Order: sequence, then C-alpha cells, then structure tokens
Amino acid sequence: MVGVRPHPEFGTVEVRICDGLPTLDDIIAMTAMIQALVVWLGDQYDEGIYLPLQRYWIVRENKWRAARWALDAEVIIDEDGRLEPLAESIGRLIESLEPVSEQLGSHAELMRVREVMKTGPSCARQRRVYADTGDFTRVVDSVVRELRDSVPVAGD
Repeated sequence: MVGVRPHPEFGTVEVRICDGLPTLDDIIAMTAMIQALVVWLGDQYDEGIYLPLQRYWIVRENKWRAARWALDAEVIIDEDGRLEPLAESIGRLIESLEPVSEQLGSHAELMRVREVMKTGPSCARQRRVYADTGDFTRVVDSVVRELRDSVPVAGD
C-alpha cells in the first residue's frame, strides 16, 4: 500500500510504502515506478493535460480495497461506481510509464513490477506461508529469507 502526501518542511512530496517490500529488487522496482510516474505526471502537467479528480470517498474506498485484497482488489474508477481489477489498472499504468522509464534508463527495473504482480505482494506471500504452516515464526522466517536472498517465497 502506498500513501502520497506533501511534506511541508521540505517542500517535497513524500511517498510512504506501508506494506513493506522485503526484497531489494522489489524496492528498486517500486522506486522506478514512482520515479517514472512523477516525471510522467510532470510532463502531462506541462502539456496542459490534467487528470480528473476523484471524490474523497472513492479514494478512501479504493485504498481500503487495495489494503484488504491487494492485487485481487476491484477498484472504483468513476462516480457511477464502475469497477476494474486493480491489476489491470496497474498494468495500464506500467504501459503508460514505459516510454518515460526508457528515457530515465530504468525500464528493466519498471518491468520488475510485472514480476511482483505475478508472484503477488509480500502480504499475500506471508498469508500463503501461514496458511501452509499455521506458524507465525515461519512467516517471519520467510520474510527474512526473502530479504537475504532477494527471492520471493512462494510458500513453505
């Protein structure tokens, strides 16, 4: 789960990654996506292209859905309540960011986001380990192993 907010003391935008990314490759992939997104949004703004604003309740609901169901979430895409799988939304976003990531020299790193989507986020992998073992210690061990080896754990 990602949160974005202005940082008033530094005059910057702060990106908070709340779910935690246990592998360095995952961190690099997310960083590449955020970097490309910031440049892409800046380019859109400079060209006079503005994204439609969503109502606060839609943003809050989508954030909850993402926290609850991760990549299996369906998110609200308009005020009529139409839904779209979050994974499809992210896939389209990655496609939009590809040209920018190529310019930035981070295309391979951005493409790693697709791999994360295939293996699932850390929270889903942790739940799989717990479902397989019933042991929270094994869950912690799996996260430590992911950090050490930089390889997502499919389950034990």
